[in-house]
Amino acid sequence: MTNSSTIFDFKGMFQAYVDEHQKVWDHDRASTLGASEAFGCLRKAWFDKRGEDAGYKPDEDFVQGWGAAERGNIMEEHWVVPVLETYNPEGTRFHFGSKEDQVTYVYGANSATPDGLFTGCSRDALSLYGVDDLEADCFLVEIKSIDPRSKLDEEKAIHHGQAQQQLGIIRSMTEHKPMYCVILYINASFYDEITPFVVRFDEDYWRSARIRAKQLNAAKDAKDIYAEGILMDGCEYCKWKTACAGINKAAVPTKEKKSAFTEVQLQELRDLARQERQADADMKAAKERRDDLRVDMKDMLSRAQTKKASDDHFKISWVWQDGRETVDTKAMEADGIDLSKYKKKGNGFEKMTISYSDSVE
Repeated sequence: MTNSSTIFDFKGMFQAYVDEHQKVWDHDRASTLGASEAFGCLRKAWFDKRGEDAGYKPDEDFVQGWGAAERGNIMEEHWVVPVLETYNPEGTRFHFGSKEDQVTYVYGANSATPDGLFTGCSRDALSLYGVDDLEADCFLVEIKSIDPRSKLDEEKAIHHGQAQQQLGIIRSMTEHKPMYCVILYINASFYDEITPFVVRFDEDYWRSARIRAKQLNAAKDAKDIYAEGILMDGCEYCKWKTACAGINKAAVPTKEKKSAFTEVQLQELRDLARQERQADADMKAAKERRDDLRVDMKDMLSRAQTKKASDDHFKISWVWQDGRETVDTKAMEADGIDLSKYKKKGNGFEKMTISYSDSVE
């Protein structure tokens, strides 16, 4: 029999490398709300920092993928940072680029580890991106590798919040007072597709980040924090889905009280229901309008027999994407295969049904 130490396991080799090269943080990340977490799901952040100590268990079948994170590390270290350090305008300097130069700043219950800071900049340094006056001699840089299938009309909300916290902390803790952060999105497949978005410092955002950190620290249990991942479509890749669903289920009342509200409270609920129905109608109308516009664009591309069109202001790409390969369970059952022992009940979910009418019979 062949000695197992002589057998190649390529996936295992890469996994071993990643395991051995995990970043070691100089501070306890569980003690602060990091910039990358500040405007994500606050309940998930609580679970990640205190969940297991509080008796919650992560999903048994959850596997934390490392591909996207490692892709970002490699791209940042071997491609983006060397360019920013070497081809920057004369008189400017790029800080925090290499792993050895990175610094984690802790401001109360908030923390940030900036990807980069340019100093020695002229006031018109970002004029190509619509900023005529930098309002300082420096600006921050946040580097993001992006899936080529992603649609970017603006920076992602969570990255905008990350930039705001970084700006707030650097302005509060160093001699540098940057007013802007440039988020650089680098296409993970086509390195020449580089999309910068400029974020201007907003004191209200920075204040919100500090408030959220205090809310996280004050929460004694995950149920004390709203599950924001539901609003952000962030639940799919969360290892706390089962624990979170259990908390949400317990929060849903199971009985009906006919006299639970005063007339004033009922009026408030009526107003909320009316506003929600109007917002829903506006969303449907906007979607219909968007779909009509896309049909017009497809028609023009089809007549021109091209899948792409662009100029300095816009870019359109129209491609066919094959469907995911799935298992046809109906066909398996038709062939007599008993699937009952392979089935499991998924986590439940909240459901709210709302109706509103201006007319009362």
